[in-house]
Amino acid sequence: MTDVFDLSERLEALERAVAEIVVRGVISDADSQKGEYGMVRVTYGSVTTPMKTGWLPVKPMRAGKAIVWWFPEVGEGVTVISSGDLRMGEVFPGSFHAQHPAPSNDADVFLVQFGDGSSVEHNREQHTLKIVNAGDIDVTTPKQIRMTATKGFVMVGDITHTGDIKTTGNIAADKDISDKTRSMAADRGIYNGHIHKHGKPNTSPPKQAQ
Repeated sequence: MTDVFDLSERLEALERAVAEIVVRGVISDADSQKGEYGMVRVTYGSVTTPMKTGWLPVKPMRAGKAIVWWFPEVGEGVTVISSGDLRMGEVFPGSFHAQHPAPSNDADVFLVQFGDGSSVEHNREQHTLKIVNAGDIDVTTPKQIRMTATKGFVMVGDITHTGDIKTTGNIAADKDISDKTRSMAADRGIYNGHIHKHGKPNTSPPKQAQ
């Protein structure tokens, strides 16, 4: 009988270990400051009898010369993988579920939504790239920024620039152009007022300096 009980206990332990090798659940607690690299707790099991893991580390996307830091948050679907003991498991984000479904069903779309209204979307079938940002965009480089568009650039909004501007083409404007002294329209007004004198062309210089 002792051997039978011993065998039964071993089978139960093996079943528990197998059941804890791969566990799918939802993050219930997240602390990016906890432990060495941040930790989370995962709720899993049925709706009627949910269970919760202890604090577990999160598996990063990349952690070599290329590094990605993107800590998961409460409510995110994840998978916990362990050797058979959830206390030694690692959390792999992410998994879609009812509260957080997939934002697209198009296989040609790469989409990242940041949760604040900002997103990056590329459609390889339509060859389009869309970037939406809820705040400022800062780009810093010690060298040149080179942009090439064979059909030109369309920019909407005011532009504030510091430094010189050089162009190899023409400059056209639908409205007035001004420098620190006055506008081109004001210049025309000054010169137009000195074109004629007594019905004859005025060859003397304007009395008002440019």
